[in-house]
Amino acid sequence: MRIRQFFLRAFLAGCVSVAAVSAASATEYAFSTYGLGGNAFGAGITPPPGTYVTEAAAFYSGKIGTTVNFGGITLNPGAKVDVFSGATNILYVPNRKVLSGNLGLSVTLPVGHIDIDATLGGPFGLSRSVEGWGFGDVWSKVQLGW
Repeated sequence: MRIRQFFLRAFLAGCVSVAAVSAASATEYAFSTYGLGGNAFGAGITPPPGTYVTEAAAFYSGKIGTTVNFGGITLNPGAKVDVFSGATNILYVPNRKVLSGNLGLSVTLPVGHIDIDATLGGPFGLSRSVEGWGFGDVWSKVQLGW
């Protein structure tokens, strides 16, 4: 029994140590066309045969600014972000059954606009901005539902 507890504790300690040194990552600099769970049609339910079109739109606007004293130099960093994204999803469910279930074929085409202004005030007076429209990654999916 003691050997079992020892191995269980060693395993848990190993899991905790691996989790403690793991790096956290964000998707595309925290800007994404898809919200978490947002690209599923009906939470995984394949609808009856037919063609379905789904539209999604999102807008984000944020502004940040502060004053920082760094080594006797006063900096005024700040940023302004406006992001619009939209996506069109087309889902086709043919009238034929596959393994007694409905087969769904879909494709999603995202498009978006981003406008970012960032500044670093003070003696440096640095400023950068990016603005423009563009397409996102086209997402295709095959699903089978019963």
